[in-house]
Amino acid sequence: MSGVWFFRVLLMLWLTIFKGPVGFDPILFQGPALILLYIMSYIFPIIFIEYYFKTIEKANTEKIKLTVFILIITIGLLVGTFSATMGLWLPNI
Repeated sequence: MSGVWFFRVLLMLWLTIFKGPVGFDPILFQGPALILLYIMSYIFPIIFIEYYFKTIEKANTEKIKLTVFILIITIGLLVGTFSATMGLWLPNI
């Protein structure tokens, strides 16, 4: 439920949102933002699936919140994947 793909997508989403390297040194590739992204690339999928399984059997208002949460995550992953494709993978072809 985690791995390098999540880290790359989250990193590119981070760079897209802030329009550059914020919170880390791009030359040394060190900093608090990278530590946060590294931890979130492993913890976020687990938190998400736990929230999903706990919410799936609750009232409709909770399901609507889950739907909005999934929509926001999907948009973020789409933006991050597009940015990673255009910035990391496509130029190397």
